[in-house]
Amino acid sequence: PLVELARFHREKKQFALAHLYAGKAKDMPRPPDILFLDVPTYEWRALDEYAVASYWTGDFMACQRACETLLNGNALPFEHLARVTANLNFALEKLKEQSSSPA
Repeated sequence: PLVELARFHREKKQFALAHLYAGKAKDMPRPPDILFLDVPTYEWRALDEYAVASYWTGDFMACQRACETLLNGNALPFEHLARVTANLNFALEKLKEQSSSPA
C-alpha cells in the first residue's frame, strides 16, 4: 500500500508526499509470508518510486544511488532498464550542474 500511495502522489505531482511514502516503503522488510504478496514491490518498485520522487524533490544524489542499486541488481524487469538508465542520467546531469555552479 505504501508503494501505491507513492505512485498515486507521484502521478498527482505531489512529489514530497510520494517521496515520504516511497522512502518508508523501500525500508520495509519483505514479510516471510508469500501468500498475496506483491513481490516486485519489495524487490524493485519501492526503490524505483523513491528514485523518481527523489529526483523531483531535488535530492539528485538519492536518485542516483537508487537508480544505480536498481541497475546493479537483478530484480528490475528488462522493460524498465532504459527508463531507469535515463533517470540515472538525468540525476547525474543535475549533480554536474550543481557542482559547476558558483556557491
